[in-house]
Amino acid sequence: MSDKLKVIDEPVNVYGEEIFDGCFVPDPELIFLNDGLPWDMPWVDDIKDMHNHYQIPEKVKEFDKEKLEALLKFRIAFLEEELNEMKDSESADDVVDALIDLVVVAIGTLDLFEVNAQKAWSAVHKANMSKEVGIKASRPNPLGLPDLIKPEGWEAPSHRDNIGRLGEIFD
Repeated sequence: MSDKLKVIDEPVNVYGEEIFDGCFVPDPELIFLNDGLPWDMPWVDDIKDMHNHYQIPEKVKEFDKEKLEALLKFRIAFLEEELNEMKDSESADDVVDALIDLVVVAIGTLDLFEVNAQKAWSAVHKANMSKEVGIKASRPNPLGLPDLIKPEGWEAPSHRDNIGRLGEIFD
């Protein structure tokens, strides 16, 4: 583990959100890494700023169930479009751009549906960190990289208390 990170053993409040046990958080004295960029890039805040700049949340707040369903389908198609752009990349620059676009659209979708992305991220990260290196027969691994598998008793993350307006679609 990096000496720039520490594992927390009890919930802490980071940027106004409770972060769960077992997650990595920056050592406050080492918050800036090599490039002088903050350890926790405020991507979620950047996307909220972009949405607010274009007044998208105000419009989405007015959506009923039917429009929310249409919005989700639109965002899924948007993700597919960005993934296809990555598949069609002709340069490293294209790949980087497509990967960031995928992240922007994914986090943006969580934001538009009022899901706390940081809380969801922390729950998934904690679950992923409890996996073990192994072999998953249904996913060939010709590169020999460590493959993560779910050990016996592994618990998937729950987002039941953090579904935002997606709950209006999936009753």
